Amino acid sequence: MNGNAIDPPAPGLLTGTRILDFTQYLAGPTATRLLAELGA
Repeated sequence: MNGNAIDPPAPGLLTGTRILDFTQYLAGPTATRLLAELGA
């Protein structure tokens, strides 16, 4: 190995958590997107 290997990214904070989104307005989908970015 030449030392240039990149470590795989760490799992998200909420990896393995399922989120059910039944919202219709801005706050709900925005919160769901944030949770998804954290790994849920």
